Amino acid sequence: MKSRHLKIALAAMLLIAATEARAGADDDTAAEIRALKARLRQLEEKVAKQDRERKETTAKLRQAAAAAPPASVCKDTLCPPSPAPVFISFKNGLKVESWDHDFSFKIGGYIFVDGGVSTQPETGKAGTVNLSRARLQVEGKAFSYWLYKLQYEFAGNTSTGTVGGSSTVAGGIRDAYLALKYPGLAVVPFASEPLVLQLGNFYEPMGLERTNSLLYTDFIYRAMPSDALTPSRHIGLAALAHGGNWSAKAGIFSTSPEDRALAPPPGTPAFPFPASAVATGGGQYFDLTGRTTYAPIMEKDALLHFGVSARFHRPNDSTGANDNRVMLLGSNVQTEAPVLGENLLGTPRPLMRNYFR
Repeated sequence: MKSRHLKIALAAMLLIAATEARAGADDDTAAEIRALKARLRQLEEKVAKQDRERKETTAKLRQAAAAAPPASVCKDTLCPPSPAPVFISFKNGLKVESWDHDFSFKIGGYIFVDGGVSTQPETGKAGTVNLSRARLQVEGKAFSYWLYKLQYEFAGNTSTGTVGGSSTVAGGIRDAYLALKYPGLAVVPFASEPLVLQLGNFYEPMGLERTNSLLYTDFIYRAMPSDALTPSRHIGLAALAHGGNWSAKAGIFSTSPEDRALAPPPGTPAFPFPASAVATGGGQYFDLTGRTTYAPIMEKDALLHFGVSARFHRPNDSTGANDNRVMLLGSNVQTEAPVLGENLLGTPRPLMRNYFR
């Protein structure tokens, strides 16, 4: 009996111990659940707080939208950092541009140094080195729609002949214009860009080689037909329109800063020269000039380009020395190496001396 009672007592003790252990485990589990619930409440409160802060920030941004550019308004999120107020580049000069591209300013220029040797000089030089171009220019955009350019030449050159032995074209203003490119200015059929109005001193639209800068011509100087027959820069007003494969430009022009009548007479210093040297005389002349181009084939490795241009010159009763290069009595056209000063076309020098007495 005693052994039996002992076994029963031991079994009872084990059962009580197991029950207590299970109760303790249940208590630990309940404590862990309570801790997890408390942590979940904390996370929910933190998320709710962040959501309130995000909504408050978005509301503030929306309230400031009226005073800020549209690009700075973000939808239901924080905006990225604002871009720099200006962009600065040193590619082909110094360029400063606003982040919205409405304003830009670029300053640059170039220098041409030419030299040549002639084994049989006629009236020119056997050999020489010449600073033919030394230009400084500024160009850019203002208020999104206005384009401007100002270019100054510091070196006089003889690229189109000499008069009495002096330089035909003195240093001075070259390109100087203001252009308006406004989308609502005019509607041009088949045009891919808005009509452009240009006012100032710039190339008359005649000829491909003349209107291109010397920076992009195939040879150092332009061909003789281009120098002899096409006008240079004149003060005028022009309109330009173009599509994907065509262009058209026309305008009215008059006095040019490069007019021979505005240059000093032979033998006088280029600067300063007396006011009496400026003699356009009578009623001012004017030009009506236009040019159009069309490229039926314009691919990466194939191009077929057609162009035609025309110029009407009305001299009125102004003097014969009032055009840029080609209409002056005794005008000369030099070789494609004008640094040597040798003329190929023009009135012989003895007659020129009589004319300029």
